[in-house]
Amino acid sequence: MQLGSSSTAVLSQVFSAGAYSIIATYAGDASNGGSVSAAFPLTVVQATTQTTVSVTPNPVIVGSAATFTAKVTGNGGIPGGTVTFTANSTALGTATLDATGTGTLSSSTLAAGSYTSRRLQRRRERLGQQRAGTVRAGG
Repeated sequence: MQLGSSSTAVLSQVFSAGAYSIIATYAGDASNGGSVSAAFPLTVVQATTQTTVSVTPNPVIVGSAATFTAKVTGNGGIPGGTVTFTANSTALGTATLDATGTGTLSSSTLAAGSYTSRRLQRRRERLGQQRAGTVRAGG
C-alpha cells in the first residue's frame, strides 16, 4: 500500500466483537527509516437492539386471529434474523424480520385469559429478551 500525499493510509476492516491491540508498522523508504507505532487498544462491541411488540386486536375473541408484530431497531443498522413470540411462556411461533426489522405472526390459538406477550430476537450470536404488554382473550 502506498501512502497518500498526507502520509495517511486508510483501511476498512470489519472486526468481530472483542479486544484488539492495533499497531502500525512503517517499513521505510529510500529516504526514511522504518518505525512502529505504540499499541492502540480497540474494543469492538455488538450493536444494541430495542424490541417492541404490539398485538391487534386487543382484546381478542377466543378462536379469532390475533396479529403479533415485533419491531427490532438497533444502533448497528437494521437487525436481521428471527423473532419468536410467546404468551405466558408458551411459544406461539416465529417470524423472520423483514428489511425494516419487523416480524409479524398471526395466531388463533389463544384460550380465554390474560397473557404477557414476550419476544425473543436473535441476530447471529446475540440473543435479546424483553417483556411487553398484556393481551386479553375472551368471549
